[in-house]
Amino acid sequence: MNFVIDAEHAERFEKQSSRRGVLVDLEQAKGFVKFTADQRMWDYHWPGQTMMPDLVIKTFKRLGCDTSAWDG
Repeated sequence: MNFVIDAEHAERFEKQSSRRGVLVDLEQAKGFVKFTADQRMWDYHWPGQTMMPDLVIKTFKRLGCDTSAWDG
């Protein structure tokens, strides 16, 4: 994740990094990391997980994010 000030800042970042992203507000970001944070709270040695793009997109959609930049 990269943090941006607003949509204009995000657009400049996309041009500099040559990557498209989605805008996520703080509550949506908390929802996205909640499962991992909950696991690590109880098991510090819980192994890192593999990032699965299709699941990430579905999760952001479920959280109400516009993922059209990632939709084929």
